[in-house]
Amino acid sequence: MKNLLGVVFLVAIAGLLSCGSRPAGSAPSEVWRGSITERGKSVPVELELREADGALEGDFKILGETGTDDIAQGMAFEIVQAERIGDRCKFIVPLTGEVDDDVIAFDLIVKGGTMTGLAKELRPGSEEIPITFTKR
Repeated sequence: MKNLLGVVFLVAIAGLLSCGSRPAGSAPSEVWRGSITERGKSVPVELELREADGALEGDFKILGETGTDDIAQGMAFEIVQAERIGDRCKFIVPLTGEVDDDVIAFDLIVKGGTMTGLAKELRPGSEEIPITFTKR
C-alpha cells in the first residue's frame, strides 16, 4: 500500500496545479500530467480538477503500471478536502476511499502551466515527495 501512496501523491499534485489557475465558480475541468517514481520506476499519472460552486473536486488517475499489486493501471481516486488560496492548492487523496492512514496530502503552487510542490502520506514516518505537473 505504501508504494501506491507514492503514486497517488503525484496524481494529487497534478490537480493542485490547476486549482490556482482559474477564478472560483468556473465549471470547465483542467487536466494535469506528471509522474511519480516508485521502486526506481517512473509511473505516469493524471489529475483532473474541476471547480463547482466555488469548491474544488477532481480525480487522480494512475496511467501506467506501478509494479505493485496494490494499485493497477487505470485506477482513479477522488480528491477530497481540496482548497485553493491564491496560487496554492491543498488536497488529500484517500487510497482506500476513507480518510485514514492510507491518505496522501498534497501542497502545490501553480505558476503558469506548471504545478509544483510536495506530497506526503499521512502514515507516521512517511517522507515528503517533490512533485511537478504540467497542464495538458
